[in-house]
Amino acid sequence: MREFFTEALVLDKLESNEYDFIADLFTRDLGRVKARVKSGRKILSKLSPHLEPLTVSEVRLVEKAGLIVADALTVKRFNRGFKVLNLLKSLVQSGEADQHLWFAAVQTLTEGEVDLSNILKVLGYDPAFVSCFACQNPKASAFFPEDQSFFCARCSSKIPENKLVYL
Repeated sequence: MREFFTEALVLDKLESNEYDFIADLFTRDLGRVKARVKSGRKILSKLSPHLEPLTVSEVRLVEKAGLIVADALTVKRFNRGFKVLNLLKSLVQSGEADQHLWFAAVQTLTEGEVDLSNILKVLGYDPAFVSCFACQNPKASAFFPEDQSFFCARCSSKIPENKLVYL
């Protein structure tokens, strides 16, 4: 049985059993992981408030037939930034630890205005060096995570807004 103690940005909570849930975490040292939270959906759960989306928490994970959250303590809670969470959920695979990406994501959430270009730059999709996928316009204003392509303002209007990440 191994233990890990790390900071984690909570990306999502997924229902598991009657009282459990799965926390989708982007951690500083392990990358993106999913960990079970036993009895996390009970009303008196001490872990649940520390594992809400848009929360950075210090977590202790125990590896025992998968990862289990043993302890969690909130470090910082953010009011906005669901675009950051959606971008990380769509582009980051499990187990890819990346310190630069961790700091870029937390810095983007900490700043008042959410600018995703820094996260895209760390992931290798630098908006400064791209053009529109459809018309080759050098001024890209939106990113389409499903096929990792950039679009200008005119061409992005043809794609549903909820599928795009605006720069």
